[in-house]
Amino acid sequence: MGGVQHEDSGIMTLGSLDAKQIMEYAVYIGIEPTKEPHLLWIAEEGMQAPVPEGFTEHQDANGEVYFYKVDTKESMWEHPMDQHYMGLVKQFRGSPATPNEEERRFDKEKVKRVNDAAVAAEAAPDEDNDAIINMAPPQSGFLSRLKALA
Repeated sequence: MGGVQHEDSGIMTLGSLDAKQIMEYAVYIGIEPTKEPHLLWIAEEGMQAPVPEGFTEHQDANGEVYFYKVDTKESMWEHPMDQHYMGLVKQFRGSPATPNEEERRFDKEKVKRVNDAAVAAEAAPDEDNDAIINMAPPQSGFLSRLKALA
């Protein structure tokens, strides 16, 4: 995984992300960066994952990012795609190399198909109830990745 070191700040970045953010997210999704550098592409993709259809992104009074699932009217601190990227870590753990572009494209297409099917199956949301449900304080610092990308 290549990066660009900026002379003025000394911070390594990968696109618009810095290496520290990616390493923190990598640890959050179960990657041991020093032992599994071949899995860091998963963290990089996960950091840039858009909010899937059927969810909206919000900030609480403290500026913490949370996600609202429209059909169930539930809110959550975890990005809706985090579980997917945790699954990819398990899937590719033990694999000696980064998957090729075709494998990565297939995975993205699979995510889109699953997401589209879930959205199609949703009932029309009740727009009268915008309450925040089942909210608990954030349990980790990974949310800073979302703030940085906003």
